[in-house]
Amino acid sequence: MEAFPSEGGDQAPSRLNIPRNPAVTAPENRMRNPNKFGLMRKESFGVPRIKNHTELLKGMFEKKQLPPGMTSLKEKEAAMFHTSGANTGAFPGTNVPSMKSFEALPWGDYFEVKKNVEVASGKDGTKLSFNMYTTGEASEDRPLVYCIHGGGYTGLTWALLAKKLRDKYTIAALDLRSHGESSQSEDYSIEALAKDVTLVWQECFGSTKPKTVLLGHSLGGAIAIHASSLESIPSLAGTIVIDVVEGTAMASLPYMQQVINKRPKTFKGVEEFVKYAYSSGLTKNFEAARVSASSQVKKNPGTSEYAWITDLMATEPFWKEWYQGLSARFLKVPAPKLLLLAGTDRLDKDLTIGQMQGKFQMKVLPAGHAIQEDEPDKTAEAVDDFITRFQTQVVQ
Repeated sequence: MEAFPSEGGDQAPSRLNIPRNPAVTAPENRMRNPNKFGLMRKESFGVPRIKNHTELLKGMFEKKQLPPGMTSLKEKEAAMFHTSGANTGAFPGTNVPSMKSFEALPWGDYFEVKKNVEVASGKDGTKLSFNMYTTGEASEDRPLVYCIHGGGYTGLTWALLAKKLRDKYTIAALDLRSHGESSQSEDYSIEALAKDVTLVWQECFGSTKPKTVLLGHSLGGAIAIHASSLESIPSLAGTIVIDVVEGTAMASLPYMQQVINKRPKTFKGVEEFVKYAYSSGLTKNFEAARVSASSQVKKNPGTSEYAWITDLMATEPFWKEWYQGLSARFLKVPAPKLLLLAGTDRLDKDLTIGQMQGKFQMKVLPAGHAIQEDEPDKTAEAVDDFITRFQTQVVQ
C-alpha cells in the first residue's frame, strides 16, 4: 500500500503500519495499567495523592525532621557564608538576613604588614604618624600601587583590591591624617594632604624608587592629582582616579552637610556599624564592609558605644579647595592617566573635551561611589590593564 497517493491522485494518505513495541503495549506495563498495580499517574511522578483539604494544609505547614547529624541545604549555605564573608551582590537595605555574620574581618587576610610612618608633615615641621598597610616588597622590577582613600574611609577600603593585585604588584594603602590609626590634625588643606602622601612615599620608597602608580578614590583622587603634579615622586609612572570629577563634586557640596548629618552618630558595636555600612548602601559589598568597618569607628571612652573616627564636618572649610580647578590640574598631570567612573554623567566640560582629545583613558564601571569596594574584580582588571600598558614609562 502506498503511504501517499501518486502524483495527481485523489486518494487520502493512510497511516504507516509500524509495529508497536511489545514492552509498551503489554498489559504488565505499570504506566499503562496504574490501577492494576496500585499506582496513580501523579504518584508515578512523585506527587502524593491528597485525600482532602485538611491533609493538604497539614502537608504545607508540617516540617519533616532530618535524620540526626544531617543539615538542610540552606543551613549549609548559611554556614559557608558565615565563615567565608563572601560578597552577596544583593540589594542594600533590603536583604540583610540574620544568618550573616557582621563580625569584622582581620586586615592580615589582605595585607602582610601594618606599620606607622613618622614624617615632619605637621605645622612648623612637627611630626605626624601615619598608619599604612602594605603587601609585597617594592623594587625596580615590581611596580608600586600607592593607594589613597576618600574622606571618612581608611586604607582598608583597598583590601579587596589588594588581594586581587598583590601577586603581581606591591600595594601600599595609607590612612590619611585624622583617619584610621593616623595622627589627628585640624589642617585638611589639599596642600597638607598631598604633602603627607609624598613625604610618606619618600620615607618608605625613596631609596628603591619603584615605578609608582598613584591610585586615589574621591578625595583621595584629588590628593593623588595634586601629588602627581609635584616633583616629589621621581619614579611616577601613572595616576588613576576613581569617581571624582570637579563639576560633580562642586555641585554636590551644598548637600554634603545634610548627607553627613543623616548618618548615625554612634553604634552599639562594630557589628552594628558593619550592618549599617552594608544595609545603607555605603558599600554594596558585604566583605568590604566587614574588613574596613573596624578602622572607621572607635569606642568612646567611658561608654560602650562606638563613634566615627573622622569628623567630616570639621573638614567643611576645606571642601571647596579640594575640588576647585581639579579637572584642569588632572589634564596637566605629566604621566599616563586613567579615570574610573561609576557613570558617564559625571564628566564635566573640561574632561569631556580632554577625553575626546585622548589626554587620558576613561573606563565606566557601573557601581556605587566606592567602585573599588563594590566591584573589586573589575577594578583590579582595569588597574592591571593600565599598568601593563604603561609600566615601562616613568616620568622624567
